[in-house]
Amino acid sequence: MKSNKGQSTPLAVVIILALLIIGVVLWNMYPRPQPQPSALTFNLDFPNSIIAGKTSTANIVVTNNGADASGVTAVIVSDAITTSLNALDVKGGSRVTLPVSMTGKDMPDGPYAVVVYLQYSDALGTDKTASQGVSIYLLPALQLADIRYQWDILHPLGKSTIGTADGTVLLFKVKSESVAVIYSGMSMTAKLATTVPGLSVLNSSLQIGPIGPNGITSDYAIQIVSNHAPPGTYTIQLSLYSKDNQLIAQQTVKITITG
Repeated sequence: MKSNKGQSTPLAVVIILALLIIGVVLWNMYPRPQPQPSALTFNLDFPNSIIAGKTSTANIVVTNNGADASGVTAVIVSDAITTSLNALDVKGGSRVTLPVSMTGKDMPDGPYAVVVYLQYSDALGTDKTASQGVSIYLLPALQLADIRYQWDILHPLGKSTIGTADGTVLLFKVKSESVAVIYSGMSMTAKLATTVPGLSVLNSSLQIGPIGPNGITSDYAIQIVSNHAPPGTYTIQLSLYSKDNQLIAQQTVKITITG
């Protein structure tokens, strides 16, 4: 009897080749999923101002309406601030907050432009978003310092308590923490936190002279006068402003009127 082994082998090869051809045809008939790009947008939650030499936190809210994005980081360009932040991944259809640590540079106060855009990677490679711009005000590195009541022979620690028909003098200085900038054009106001009949704060608006690097001013004086004001302890608020009338610092002091 003759064996059919030689005839079956070519038949098996033909079947395998036919299946491969059918597979290729079917593969080409149906489109394969194509890599999709990410679609990132963002909103900026930045402070309106920052003090030179000080650090604060800003946020960038990132929304991804496309495919997954990896290594998302913000590029922040500004003459006024330095920044520190970490990259993160943003899944498709999600929203995340990217925190940013920013520090004001030691340079002249005023408004400065900030430009922000995102860099990231997705299935198509690397890309970046359109940029957004905001303005941030760089405040002077100044502080109210050495706030005290003037002393006299009866009040060696300062006269912070007065009679109903009496007065005293509040003294303060302004100190600079800058190592490079000469600040000028500042002003200071003093006012009662609440209206008190008969209690007045005189020369309550003062112009502050220029202050050099690491400088401190001489004393500025504010007069407080009671014209039969009711006894009690009251609050005086001191506010320091920049040349553009931006609030730099505030402090409060107490004044006591005895019966």
